[in-house]
Amino acid sequence: VHALAFSPFLHWNVVHLLTNAVLAVFFIGLLEYLGGSLLTVSAYCAAMWLANPMSCVVFRLGAHAVTELDVGASLGILGCAGALVPIVRHGRLLIAGLLVAALLSAWLSHAELGLNHVFAVLIGWAVARGLLRN
Repeated sequence: VHALAFSPFLHWNVVHLLTNAVLAVFFIGLLEYLGGSLLTVSAYCAAMWLANPMSCVVFRLGAHAVTELDVGASLGILGCAGALVPIVRHGRLLIAGLLVAALLSAWLSHAELGLNHVFAVLIGWAVARGLLRN
């Protein structure tokens, strides 16, 4: 319950909070403007709630115990960024850049939570593809 209620403040790191704030204004604001409220809320919530369980399944399949959990705002923000991919003109470049940044961040920080960010981008993309087809 604490993670769901206070997810933007899980890390208690000023740089992380500022980065989340800037990315939130850019990606969430742009998605809200271009795609509307339903797409924005759907992408944010789906990525925030599903990215961690999906990466836990991947780690379990590899017989690796997951020691970190994340239900953070950054997952929702990256989900909204992923949802922009089918909307913006150069969406393939955007998703490639997001995935490279998430993988690079995971590799440099040696944190298994980086896989959550990759899944968040992909979940946002899938939500947008599903909602935009209807």
